[in-house]
Amino acid sequence: MVVCSWHDASAADQLPPELVGGWCLAIERMSPGKTYTYWRCKDSNWDIIVRWDGFDAQETSCELNTIKRQGAAWLASFGCSGAGLTWLEDDEIRVGKDGRGIQHEHDHLWCWSLVSD
Repeated sequence: MVVCSWHDASAADQLPPELVGGWCLAIERMSPGKTYTYWRCKDSNWDIIVRWDGFDAQETSCELNTIKRQGAAWLASFGCSGAGLTWLEDDEIRVGKDGRGIQHEHDHLWCWSLVSD
């Protein structure tokens, strides 16, 4: 059995300011597999909103566990929940050279949770 656990992000565990805000999925730039590209939204129709301590997307909320810089990328671990499930997510996040886009590659570790009616 796999049990997920995560902690509240400390002041040291914060997403970089350049990632915080509303992002829209760039469908034309999607890569096969598990890499997603996002652009800054020009309106309020965001697909993902990044907070200093996590992010929210449709029916999903993720809280930051840890983050560290590795070269040009940030490696972040999140505890996520949505649609009655919980999971751990390890992400590699890169900011585009022009600062307008991010690439988000992730792996999920699905975990059990109790869902009541």
